[in-house]
Amino acid sequence: RDIRGLKLKAIRDLREIARSRDFRFCIAHRFKPIWIASLATRLPIVGVHHAFGDYQRLSRKVFAGLMSKRLSLLAVSDAVRDDIRRCLPKWPA
Repeated sequence: RDIRGLKLKAIRDLREIARSRDFRFCIAHRFKPIWIASLATRLPIVGVHHAFGDYQRLSRKVFAGLMSKRLSLLAVSDAVRDDIRRCLPKWPA
């Protein structure tokens, strides 16, 4: 229940935090925080993935394509890395 919805308050809060200091990049674990960071800031994002299938949905593939200049993906295991590569074959290795 906590991860449903648009999360406007989380976006607003993160935007304020990012403005308060001189951050160079943002590290976010799992897809929803990555998405929130992309809306709240203009910082480069390192997305850490722990699970299989995060990029099976078309909407997430489109998101990754649109964010490819700002988004780096980091998998916690070789198996998760291989799953991301399977889902996003054009993603830089």
